[in-house]
Amino acid sequence: MASAKWRRPDIDILRLVVNWLILVLHVAIVYSPYLLFVHKDLDLDGNKPSFWQEGIFKMVMWLDGWTMPLFFFVSGVSAYFALNVRTKNEFLQERIHRLIAPSLFLMLAQIPLMISIGFSPVSPACQLYFEGKKTTNSTGECLMIFNPKLFSGELDGEEKMKWLKSVNTKNGYPYDIQIPNPSTAWFCIYLFAYTQILAGLFASFHPKHGRHSKKLVELTVGLLNHPLRLALLPGVWITIGEIALRQTFPKGQYWLFSFLFDWANNLNYISIYVLGFALTSADGYGLGNLLDQQKWTYFIMGTILLLLKEGLLKTRDYNPWIALPVDRSLLPFISRCTLGSFGEWLTILGVYSIFRSSFQNIPPIPVVLREMAMPFYLTHFIIQLTIMSFTMEYIRSFPVNILIITLVTAAISNLITKSGRLRYYFGLPSTGRNAGKAGFTSIISMTIGLVVLYVCINMTQE
Repeated sequence: MASAKWRRPDIDILRLVVNWLILVLHVAIVYSPYLLFVHKDLDLDGNKPSFWQEGIFKMVMWLDGWTMPLFFFVSGVSAYFALNVRTKNEFLQERIHRLIAPSLFLMLAQIPLMISIGFSPVSPACQLYFEGKKTTNSTGECLMIFNPKLFSGELDGEEKMKWLKSVNTKNGYPYDIQIPNPSTAWFCIYLFAYTQILAGLFASFHPKHGRHSKKLVELTVGLLNHPLRLALLPGVWITIGEIALRQTFPKGQYWLFSFLFDWANNLNYISIYVLGFALTSADGYGLGNLLDQQKWTYFIMGTILLLLKEGLLKTRDYNPWIALPVDRSLLPFISRCTLGSFGEWLTILGVYSIFRSSFQNIPPIPVVLREMAMPFYLTHFIIQLTIMSFTMEYIRSFPVNILIITLVTAAISNLITKSGRLRYYFGLPSTGRNAGKAGFTSIISMTIGLVVLYVCINMTQE
């Protein structure tokens, strides 16, 4: 039978490690060619990227191919264990406090910190943009180019310069904040929506709540309890969704209500979320042993496929944050979707299985480390932006910046876990006035504050 315990140390450790890898990914983008970002390494001057810069680009593409989908998979695993100790309504209410409260708080708190980006130095190539002396951005070395139309051919040279000057970080707001931007909390908003939709279905297939748990186990084992079927069936499903939807719904659309229109990612993430729940339900019926046996095969194959997608098909992949041309012909598009989808799924299986077999039976990790995961994820990006705004001219080292940002984020996350009532606003359980019904009062207050703030912002901007 599947284990009845609701907390597994391997899941807690996996969350911490992947949180840190996402921090590494965000810092690495600064040093990578081809990728548009708030900050860029001042040594990227538009010439042919160096060997190590190309290597960082490959690392970013690999991490970007599976880290966030893995969070949805782990959320499906956690949903199964959470329903061991909560009713469906308790589970839904807990998701409101854990996911919506930090999303609203982050949208409110990040705006003053984002203003610090205006102090960031402009790279030499970016300065040429502002002066009108440069018209290409093939390596993505220019600071603060967020408009995907710059590379779509929709804007002529004069319009490009006008737009670039409008986001010059020395004047006004550092980037477009007219629409609420949840930053890293976009994941919380997406997961909240999926949870509200799927909670009833999950409960009906859970052994403590519904009568159909055996049907889910039988279906999962029947379809996926074989190395090839486990690799191929979800991979084919994800590939079909990518081919059907990705051209219409490109990547990178992570604003407040983007989940309502982001159907390529919705199908991908919901599928991964459900698979995490289903595989956990069948873990004690042969799927666990299969994962143990195939973990390295899945991980290596997934990594190879993701690197092949980047190495053989270096195109923008319908992602507006990559400064590379789009090859819209059918065969390269299908190849990208296939390599990316199977690479994503196999890498998720491999990473999850490696951690599962390595750490599942160890003693629980300290509570403080477990609780640091959520605030670490929520705050690392804003901390990175703030630190690098002031240090880019003086600290150029990639590993040194990773170390500094990791230490600062870990220290702040640790303080948040000890902050009493403030914990609530970072998705952690709290007591006192922020618990229960009073928590909803906080959410309503933050919602009103957010609406008022963004109305004021839009009224004061041209």
